[in-house]
Amino acid sequence: MKKTELIAKLLEETSLFDTKTHKLYIPDVSTCPFHVYGIQIADFSSVSLEEQKEIFRGEENLTQYALERFAAPGACSDNRMGFYGFDDLRKTEDMDDTEDDLMVLYGQFLDGYVEDGNSLDTLVTEDMYAVSVLEEK
Repeated sequence: MKKTELIAKLLEETSLFDTKTHKLYIPDVSTCPFHVYGIQIADFSSVSLEEQKEIFRGEENLTQYALERFAAPGACSDNRMGFYGFDDLRKTEDMDDTEDDLMVLYGQFLDGYVEDGNSLDTLVTEDMYAVSVLEEK
């Protein structure tokens, strides 16, 4: 997917899955009041493909699974999620939760993702990943 498509998905609060690193990137959004805190990062490398298939066959998806079973970022736990926060960027850039500002923040997240040696080519929406997992034999 292109960077602009990925940003649009994040704006829709759609989680993205990296098919190479097996990490799920979940927009951390509060609805009352509306505020985007950043991206929670769940590592699914230790969750077998069979277990992932069972998750998708049930009534859950990986986002629900991660939020219910992985410890929150900052918690004292071995399987806690990582976090990419936006608050420091907001302070230095004087940004808010407008769509334009969120596009910039999500764009900066994706730029840093690539700078860390990752490829946008391996990022797909969670739904796209679910289809590929369930089709795999």
